[in-house]
Amino acid sequence: MTIEEFTTLLSTYGADLERWPAGQRDAGTAFLRVSETGREKWEAARALDTLFRFDRDNIVVDPARQNAIVNNALRRIRVQPPTFSFDWRWLFTKPAGAIAAAALLAGWLSGATLGTDARLTAASGNYAISTLLGGPAISVEDLL
Repeated sequence: MTIEEFTTLLSTYGADLERWPAGQRDAGTAFLRVSETGREKWEAARALDTLFRFDRDNIVVDPARQNAIVNNALRRIRVQPPTFSFDWRWLFTKPAGAIAAAALLAGWLSGATLGTDARLTAASGNYAISTLLGGPAISVEDLL
């Protein structure tokens, strides 16, 4: 058995070798006899198991204290505002209006500056539709 395997078994099953799988108990006991590092890790795990057992054994539930803790937590939850909530009213704020106006102005300006040929646009739209529908192909000369 290696120190890694021993450490894994300690962290999985604890320091009590009786809780380990049957095939690993004897190997763990033999490893404890020969490895100083293994004994140190086993002692640390045994101390931790003792603390856990002590904590579980000394649990005293005071109903008044438990209710005070729950009420305090609920009060804090109610008092704190939500961090984020979607609200449709932000669409009607001044920044949203400014963004919409800027987008409209940019669209109008680019359309006015670049210009379009209406005949070419309609013909290219027909070409795209016929191509998508698998119809007869339209040549570039037909577009002009």
